Amino acid sequence: MRVFVERNAWLGMEIALALTLVLGAMGAHSTFGAFPTRQWTDSQGRTIRASFVRIHEADVILNRGGKTVRVGVNSLSDVDQQYARAKDLASDARMWQAGGKEIRARYVGSGGGKVQLNSLGREVEIPFAEMVDADRDFVRMQMEADGQTDELAAVGGPLVKPHESETGQGELEDTNESLADAGATGIEQPGRTWTDRRGRTIEASLVRVEGGQVVLRANGSEKSVPLASLSGPDQVYVASYQARSALASAMAGDRRAGDFGGEIASGGGEVVSRPRTPEGRGGASWDRASVIAENARAREARLQEVRERHEQIARENEQWMQQAMQESVAEPAEPFSTNSDHLASVPSPSVVAPERQYDQVEVHVCTNCNNELPSRVGVGDRCPHCKAYLAYEEDANGNRKGGSTVDGLLSVRPRAVAALVCL
Repeated sequence: MRVFVERNAWLGMEIALALTLVLGAMGAHSTFGAFPTRQWTDSQGRTIRASFVRIHEADVILNRGGKTVRVGVNSLSDVDQQYARAKDLASDARMWQAGGKEIRARYVGSGGGKVQLNSLGREVEIPFAEMVDADRDFVRMQMEADGQTDELAAVGGPLVKPHESETGQGELEDTNESLADAGATGIEQPGRTWTDRRGRTIEASLVRVEGGQVVLRANGSEKSVPLASLSGPDQVYVASYQARSALASAMAGDRRAGDFGGEIASGGGEVVSRPRTPEGRGGASWDRASVIAENARAREARLQEVRERHEQIARENEQWMQQAMQESVAEPAEPFSTNSDHLASVPSPSVVAPERQYDQVEVHVCTNCNNELPSRVGVGDRCPHCKAYLAYEEDANGNRKGGSTVDGLLSVRPRAVAALVCL
């Protein structure tokens, strides 16, 4: 019983801890998950002032004066679609890495070269310069959605920015010239020290990622290592590599498609895209509406690819965190081994077979007919079987026990009978 009570006590503590974490996460989300009220515009030019709540399936959920409003994602303007997708990513907690340390937190904002995060209700500030590339890309996406033009310029500009070529036409160019080369799949990365979950290290360079395997090159030979077996910082490094690969592939795809000459500002200030023609960038007239629609589809595909990559990273980080938490609360192998004395002192459950005990039960019989007498019949009564008068009583050995002293009369004699009693 003592062991059962202690186990239930531990179970109660585990449940309480789980509830604390869940409620803390809910509280942090409700406090820091609110977004400012802004103006939203749909494809028909209609506007509404509301705050972003979340994206659910193909709809954007907005809050307008305490009332819920659902708007199709594709029906919003390009700027609003980008804002909604960026804030939907920011509303979820993710893993961040800076200065060799990791933290799971939600994005709150950025300014002055620092990024504000919230980890279970606690405000944390991280210098932008100390973040890994994947986290920097995430912050740039949020800043671009928030319209922080000056801040973007201070941290190197947006992920992809318009650039005026010699012909005067806009042409997409990487913010970081080495981004495509550094992130492209199949291009070997610089050598570094890798550490697995057991603390073992190896000097190697990242070659590529294939499914759940990370291919490293050490001493001229390639070695495949499971991603889950790597340490937390190394997993973040791989995730950063994959995010840059996805972004570089998306930008390379835009160039290979050759559908647009670049983004330029129209007379009304709206950003539109001019298509390339077979003759070059000049060419005949073009359909503005179809170009805007095609540009929106291309941007949607690019944002969706980045979004899916970030979601995949978030899932992998969540799985790693759960595994790390399980290992941290697991009982150590020593000294609590199966051969420990404290386990031997705990009685193991057993089934006790019923014992068979025999007891002697005294039964009275009539010495005339040798039939058993009911318990209510005694000396002075008549036998209910043969009607003989019972004058006295004898014990099992034939000794007289009280009653009449007249000889020749019948007697009541007890007989010892074995009776089975199961306990």
